[in-house]
Amino acid sequence: MPVYELLGGKQRDFIPCFASVRFTMRRDLLEYSNTCIKEGWTMLRLAPAEFESQEDKSHFDARGSIALLALWLRRIISI
Repeated sequence: MPVYELLGGKQRDFIPCFASVRFTMRRDLLEYSNTCIKEGWTMLRLAPAEFESQEDKSHFDARGSIALLALWLRRIISI
């Protein structure tokens, strides 16, 4: 008997996947994201800690990085 039958049966017909977008600069994020979107990906995983604008490398500003990434994502969505 298949393991999924032992666990209660089939739960879905597909597993959603995402493309990973690693970047160090905004233009890389936009370029790689645009390429993924053109290839049909509907979900992207981003590496938001690798920003070009992070001046103090010894301290990660989570709020600042989220705000910056939000601005960049608006540009991706408008592509």
